[in-house]
Amino acid sequence: MKNKDDKSEKEKKTKVYFDGDCPMCRTFVPWLDEKDQEDSVTFKNLREEELPKGISKEQATERIHLLDKRGEILTGAKAVFTVMEQNKKLPLLVKFGRLPIIKDIAEVVYLFIANNRFLMFGNLARVFWIKLVICLALIIPLFITRNLWLGDCIYPFTPVFNFLPTLPSFLNLVFYLSIYVLSALIFISKSPKTYILSLLGLLFFLGLFNISRLQPYNYQFFFMFLALMPLKWQEHTNKEQQKRALSIFAIILIGIWFWSGIHKLNLKFFTVGYPWLISVFPQFLKPILAFLGLFATVVETGGAISLLFKKTRKVGVILLTVMHLFLLTTVILHNNNHSIISWNIAQITFLWLVFWNSSLEINLFKKENLIFKLLFLLLPLFSYVNLWNDSLSFKLYSWNYKEGAIHLTRGKEAKNLPPEMTKSLNHYVIPVQKWSYEATNSSPFYSEKVYKSVFKEACKINNNFLLKISQRPTINSIWSTQETYRCNNHEVTTK
Repeated sequence: MKNKDDKSEKEKKTKVYFDGDCPMCRTFVPWLDEKDQEDSVTFKNLREEELPKGISKEQATERIHLLDKRGEILTGAKAVFTVMEQNKKLPLLVKFGRLPIIKDIAEVVYLFIANNRFLMFGNLARVFWIKLVICLALIIPLFITRNLWLGDCIYPFTPVFNFLPTLPSFLNLVFYLSIYVLSALIFISKSPKTYILSLLGLLFFLGLFNISRLQPYNYQFFFMFLALMPLKWQEHTNKEQQKRALSIFAIILIGIWFWSGIHKLNLKFFTVGYPWLISVFPQFLKPILAFLGLFATVVETGGAISLLFKKTRKVGVILLTVMHLFLLTTVILHNNNHSIISWNIAQITFLWLVFWNSSLEINLFKKENLIFKLLFLLLPLFSYVNLWNDSLSFKLYSWNYKEGAIHLTRGKEAKNLPPEMTKSLNHYVIPVQKWSYEATNSSPFYSEKVYKSVFKEACKINNNFLLKISQRPTINSIWSTQETYRCNNHEVTTK
């Protein structure tokens, strides 16, 4: 009699049918079951249990199904929230998830997770999450720096080749929106290879028409997307494919941090740049921060080197995380260069996904991934002899690059400047870098070509301006030679 009662009680329970092959389900279900103190829910693995009428194996494989005591079938996010409610787990989350609109969003999120569960938590988990971060880190600054792409400002486009025309505004808008569409498709697609290839082709094409679009983070993301191209995004893809992609990511990231630290070994960084960075902090912190600034290269370059070795990898992750948190704080407090906020967050995420608890073997001397080693480990060295560009050498916030500034020769000229230029004016000087920040929310592409292009546009407003291009500082001096250009005949004098 007791056995019959037990069986009757069991049949009255809510039953949840889940995919026992799903790595996420294997973690989530035991957690829910453990919290089910009233033993009100029975979890059934569809791979082992017979399914009730109304639920096919194909349906149950695609999403979680719940059969309640009344015989009603619930699926997806609604089923998850019902189980959590019965288990009295996270009641506030359950209430929030059932709000109008939110419940619809929850279903979309559930579908995305369900469709990608084997990638999110399987052999490709690390590169899958990196793919999502790259997509987000690309489109957030894309919106912030939209004038780089749409040209709704006086600050001019600088094409790679002078013969390239300025594209019509409507085409710029179409291409700009296409980047969002392709990024979204890469984000949600289980087979993103075609979309990645299309996005890379579009970014390359648009970069030809304005070299300032080649921001360091866009340059980095371009090659990180390229590393994802050979992957087969399938449920049972072996881990070797993930290792190959992670090896390329490691080369890219180590190169960025290594050279960014090396470039800070100049007097201008320690006497001008770093004091400006910490100027927004409370006074009592400044002496400590000033002392720590002496070790900027040790932290960044040393952190990059430590990532090469398994024994020191965790030290490198912690050092570089702290460094990025510091830089993120200074950018927010200065309310300047907002486009790199998401990049800093992305770098921290990449750091942990690629290197933390990683058994990755990184050998810089193997004859593999040579193009990535060339671009990120070797070519930045040649920026010191003007054979490689400063922006592509990861010199942001190093104060170790060529700078351009437009000088007003008469004070009264300031009255006739457009607002975009007036905001950048400081003692009758318009630094190109500051004008770029005001107009496009991004740093300029550090090259004489861009400075001259900007100057040419300024000369249309007034032909009495001067352009002075300062060469990069040396390790023992903040002063550098200058080349001066005039509007009328582009005469060059060197001082």
